[in-house]
Amino acid sequence: MIELPEITEFMTAHRPFDELSGEEIARTVRAVEIEYFRGGAEILAAESANTELHMIRNGAVELHDSEGELVARLGEGDYFGYISLLSGRPVRYRVKALEDTIIYHLPGATFNKLRHANSRFDCRRMSTSVWSGKWRRRVCVSWCSVSRFSSRRRRALPMRLAAWPRKECRHC
Repeated sequence: MIELPEITEFMTAHRPFDELSGEEIARTVRAVEIEYFRGGAEILAAESANTELHMIRNGAVELHDSEGELVARLGEGDYFGYISLLSGRPVRYRVKALEDTIIYHLPGATFNKLRHANSRFDCRRMSTSVWSGKWRRRVCVSWCSVSRFSSRRRRALPMRLAAWPRKECRHC
């Protein structure tokens, strides 16, 4: 398949996929599904089930809460859907394409196999954008840190991410 080398190059250029071995990245890339969304299209509906990790190949998306307030604006190389994927709970925020966008969808089963087989992948810090009112902040997050949050604390995750210490996970 002609897209496989391009997907491999893109994924290994972004955390935490740069922590994967050649064999792990090859299996991961074969599992990826690619989808195109026009600007304004809904990608994930709030309260829907989610079984995939979503990675933005190009374009941009916005996450909005139930009142329509902007929670995050994400671009190339950013991820979304991981909180619902890790918790097994419905999607909290509506995700829509801000512009024409290509998304790589990684099935949850593949994602979880990687997390359990490779602790460096699971605990590698990544940067993400958090919005609150009129301010934006880049914060660091890891899969293992998010998966350990209690369901009560997950409700306030964007605000709590801003307060997270910027150090490596104690489980690494």
